[in-house]
Amino acid sequence: MPPAPFYPPADASTYRDLFLFEERPKAKAALGREAQTHRNTLSRSARCFLAFQIFIIVLLGLA
Repeated sequence: MPPAPFYPPADASTYRDLFLFEERPKAKAALGREAQTHRNTLSRSARCFLAFQIFIIVLLGLA
């Protein structure tokens, strides 16, 4: 005969633990998206700076 399934007690601490367990991955994902956006912003600004530098070099080379 299989053992009876375990059900945690239905009290406030159980619901709080479950809520924290479910919210932790959501919070990590949000932080990851924020960090990814920040990295993209930095790389975008670096590309802009590099394009400006190349433009100046070409402009000075033609003069």
